[in-house]
Amino acid sequence: MRSVPPSASEKRAIRHAAFRRRLLEGVEGRLNEGAVYSELTVEQIASDAGVSRSTFYLHFRDKSHLLEEFFADVVGDITDAARGWWDLPPDAGYDDVHDAIRNMLVVCRPHAALMSAVTEAAGYEPALRAHLDALITEGAGEVEQHILHGQARGSVRAFPAPTSVAAWLAWTAERGMGKLLPNTDDAALAELSLGLTTIIWSTLYDGTGRPGSGGRDDGSGA
Repeated sequence: MRSVPPSASEKRAIRHAAFRRRLLEGVEGRLNEGAVYSELTVEQIASDAGVSRSTFYLHFRDKSHLLEEFFADVVGDITDAARGWWDLPPDAGYDDVHDAIRNMLVVCRPHAALMSAVTEAAGYEPALRAHLDALITEGAGEVEQHILHGQARGSVRAFPAPTSVAAWLAWTAERGMGKLLPNTDDAALAELSLGLTTIIWSTLYDGTGRPGSGGRDDGSGA
């Protein structure tokens, strides 16, 4: 059977995504070198990607619009990585949770400077702030579902206000990733992954009777 060729709109979406990735590489390179996103010009961003300003404006209305799409891509990547934690079986232990959290931070680390830039820009760009709020609220909803499903099967301990707990965890993780991960080496990332795992384990699982491991007591899972 012959496959159906992509439509014109699908082709445009593919080209747009590829163009956005080219811009992302250049912007993150500058941010990791210490540049401030608000001080970057469209000319610099376009030049780094080897395109003109006019080409940039064919795809994005301004730098804020670009940052919105960048952040949506990054959150999508992190959410996919977080499913390694959310989809753990009921008998998973501390080391299993730690491995999943560490993998999530590994995925996030290359984008941490961008996350920090989004947080900064959201302070003075209402549209970007609303976009950020919506994405993190969506992530908090995923955490809440993990909590509720876990409580129903006994792998997450019982506690009140699961919606608020999920929101606190989601926003704490988002701010922490943007603040703590930029320019970290592997040793620092291992330490950070233990810290976040300890917060999550103590909040959600400790006392459920799930199998523990040496990692919970002495950090040997790093």
